Amino acid sequence: MMEQQSPNAAASRMLLTSDGSTTRLLESMLNEPLRIAVEEQHIVPSSAIGSPISEFLAADQTSRLLERRSRLLRPNGEWVSRNYVVCKLSLPSSVWEALQSGSLPIGKIWDAYQLIGKRQLLGFGSAREPALGGSTKVAYKHYVLWNESAPLMYVREHFHPAYVTLPSD
Repeated sequence: MMEQQSPNAAASRMLLTSDGSTTRLLESMLNEPLRIAVEEQHIVPSSAIGSPISEFLAADQTSRLLERRSRLLRPNGEWVSRNYVVCKLSLPSSVWEALQSGSLPIGKIWDAYQLIGKRQLLGFGSAREPALGGSTKVAYKHYVLWNESAPLMYVREHFHPAYVTLPSD
């Protein structure tokens, strides 16, 4: 078993400001593979999501979206990030099937199917984390994944403070 190290401020800053794969960056920071645990995943009307997320995805009131809550876990089962994802149902079929299976983190799905697109960082900061009693602040980032010219997914990630430091003000 690996010795747990304190979070590194420089690596944390890079993770929070990067438009690259969060999973791959976390795995590099921790020097171990992470696995996904999907807590819930269901299809909802865009009105259940509300703005600004539905606006980030250019979803109208009649759109249906996939809403997913998951965690990235270390091999010992400790969570590293808690993730909230909303995506359009118009994903390529192979990506949709991989997402539905719940066996891969989104960043690895995106990379595995070599989707052409970008991650648009919307921001980062600190927020209270219900999984830690609601009084503990954790670092977070949120972004939109685009495929060519269309926004496809909104992602918000909360990071366990044992692994990612809070951003400085």
